[in-house]
Amino acid sequence: MGVFRLWAPHRSSIGMCIHSVSVTPGGKMSFGCRRFVVVPVVVAFVLFVGLAALAEPYRDGKFGARLVGRIRERRLERAQLRAQRLQTIASNEAFAADYAMDFRDEMAADSTTTAGDEEEDYSMNATTTVGVGEEEEVRRPPPLPPALLAALKPSPRRTMFEGKITFRFYHGGNLTKQTTLIEEDRLLNGTGCAADERFALIVHGWRENCYEVPWVLALRDNLHQHRGGCVACMDYSAFSSGGYGGLVGAFRDIRDVLMHFLQQLRYEGVQFGRTFVFGFSFGAQLALDVGSRIGGQELEAIDTCDMAGPGFDSDRAFKVMDFRNAAKNVQCVHTSIDKGTKFPNKCHQNWRMGQCGLRQAAAGPPPLGSHGLCPVFYNLAFKYQFLAQPKPLECVSFGEVATYPRNYRMGYMETRKSEVRGELFAPTSDVFPYTVYTNPYNIFDYGINAGNHQPRQRNFSGMFVRQSIKRLALPVAVAMVLMLVHHAHPVSADRFQDNIFFNYYNSSGDLVHIYNLAENNTYEYDDECHPGAKYAIVVFGWKIDCEKYFVQDLIRNLTEYRGGCVMCMNYDRFAQLPTYARLRRNFKDIYGVLKQKLEFLEKEGFSPDNGFLYGFSFGAQVALAAAKEYGTRKLKEIDACDIVGTGFDTTDVNAPNHRTAAKNVQCIHTSRNYGTRHRTSCHQDWIMGDCGINQLAAPLSPWGSHGVCTLLYNAAFEHDFLARAKPSNCTSESEVRSWPEGFKMGYNEQRKATVRGQLFAPTFAEFPFNVNVTASSNTTTTVRPPASANDIEQLPGFEFRSAANELLLEGEEEINESDEQDES
Repeated sequence: MGVFRLWAPHRSSIGMCIHSVSVTPGGKMSFGCRRFVVVPVVVAFVLFVGLAALAEPYRDGKFGARLVGRIRERRLERAQLRAQRLQTIASNEAFAADYAMDFRDEMAADSTTTAGDEEEDYSMNATTTVGVGEEEEVRRPPPLPPALLAALKPSPRRTMFEGKITFRFYHGGNLTKQTTLIEEDRLLNGTGCAADERFALIVHGWRENCYEVPWVLALRDNLHQHRGGCVACMDYSAFSSGGYGGLVGAFRDIRDVLMHFLQQLRYEGVQFGRTFVFGFSFGAQLALDVGSRIGGQELEAIDTCDMAGPGFDSDRAFKVMDFRNAAKNVQCVHTSIDKGTKFPNKCHQNWRMGQCGLRQAAAGPPPLGSHGLCPVFYNLAFKYQFLAQPKPLECVSFGEVATYPRNYRMGYMETRKSEVRGELFAPTSDVFPYTVYTNPYNIFDYGINAGNHQPRQRNFSGMFVRQSIKRLALPVAVAMVLMLVHHAHPVSADRFQDNIFFNYYNSSGDLVHIYNLAENNTYEYDDECHPGAKYAIVVFGWKIDCEKYFVQDLIRNLTEYRGGCVMCMNYDRFAQLPTYARLRRNFKDIYGVLKQKLEFLEKEGFSPDNGFLYGFSFGAQVALAAAKEYGTRKLKEIDACDIVGTGFDTTDVNAPNHRTAAKNVQCIHTSRNYGTRHRTSCHQDWIMGDCGINQLAAPLSPWGSHGVCTLLYNAAFEHDFLARAKPSNCTSESEVRSWPEGFKMGYNEQRKATVRGQLFAPTFAEFPFNVNVTASSNTTTTVRPPASANDIEQLPGFEFRSAANELLLEGEEEINESDEQDES
């Protein structure tokens, strides 16, 4: 059966009727009418007329144009109202802080309405004028980009970050205020900073803070001295003390807080054109991202040190990002490839330091690896010159290689940055101050002829006197103030000078004098210990004092075989701390006292060429660090016995360079659990026993193979530990292939200057440890020592933590103590 439906008006009612025609199988047709819908005639007529009226403008495109035009007019009206409100805010500072947040909220809300809104708001970025009268014009500042304003919109999550991220203000070199963005007070109130002053901001990196990181303190002082104005530091250590992955996850939140901080400063009158930002590692990414979002090269300058690569290099947006719009000048310094970015071509000046910006010769274990040395170089560049050099042949350029004027240098002090664009290369050395080809005459006045780069004749004598007076005026004044403060309030570092003693021993090995640096007295010298004579200082490790039997044995051996002055550095009040973590935290202060002692001895008339240091375990690290700061290769020799690695070895790469500590540095390695993993850092690296890992005599020492080192060293005064060929089961990175006949480990070897590298010497279970006294004279086989339990399981009272958990060494109580000391 087929059904046909027809539409037709039904005369019996005001409506429309459906007529249906159906055909039956017999061929008959039937008709029917069903009421479908009733439409009033008047309504239908009105709809018909209205649609006819709209049809023509819609076909001509006028309807959409009118609608869009009306939307634009409404937006322009809102923009004018905002400009007038901003004008009122600028003229009434008392209400600026209150209105500023409302203004940002409204703009952020508008910016998130439609995608078309964003285009319209960007189109009004240029500064325009709004007529408020027939002859009066008011200049309207450009509205902020919608993306920037959206980031400033308050939220509970952002409020949490703003409450934990602190900003520390420094003026005149002193801390004047510490605040957060959730506090109602204006940022500049109570800081001593004026809105029209120069402003500088420091942004630290992962696991750092603003009050105890050395490079932050040094940079703050350098900026105060060479830039002046107000200096602030963004401290987000509440979020940066955990895992790096979690910090990267919070990047946007921390960035928005930094952006909010800078915008709030702007509303309070700080000029972006006089604002300088420095960032290191993760902080460099924060500074550059915020500068890019502000855009327009509004900031005066941004300097970054080895911007972090992990967590950023894999981001597609970061790979194509260009930071040259973040400030009028963006200078990026690159020093590492493992923690730094792999894209060193995003700034105006891209400095690649050392070996192509990949690694540094002076790199040691963190925090002073190739990555951590970057802010150290930057601070040194205030005084020393890291000069640009031609691109080394082994380096690959990632962008355009820059052309630069004569004596062009890395760092803040260079005033000709606007002339240079591209990649620059500056070699570094492994010796402080790490510069190469330094010209001291150009440190302060190198830019006099920057225009034509031609030298001119000058009165160097008069100029030198004037410059000397200018340079010495401030240091002399500061020194006088520090002397007054020192006499009025002794610094906390005096507790190390008070509690670290130096024990003097006579030729019989008997203790005759005990002195410390705080007493400032002169030793009563005798016939054997006097200025001009040899001197030796013994430094031991954790839980060890100068009365231990092996310490006394060493003192007697030195007095017998060396003579002169023999001293033992007794820092027992710190070495007996219950945990190794607390001793490790005091490392810098302890080796600082030893450095001062070396300087005092030189002042008394003792020559560094007659100086000798011996260190075991933690004491070896103390001796090496003090000698490096005392002077590069200034001392004659240092012997280090199983240098401790716990708390110092945090990576398998970037081995420290101990060869700079003295003219000759001899290191003896005996253990794998406590000893350092870096075994190529000294002039002679002795690998004892089973590849420097285990010793058969380990049960004789309470510290296992680690403590055996002292027994071997003492035995070597009378028994020879001769160099042998490398055992087949050992690996070597710098094996010595040949050596003089009878070359031996220990103090008595006088031919050390002729041998450099790793040497191997077997050891045995019983004294004198250099021969197998239990084997028959016909036996020539060497028994491989088994792993001692002392080498694997840590003994009570000597619980080292692994290097991977180094950050767990710091207790919360000690952190609070350090904070209080820093604030004082």
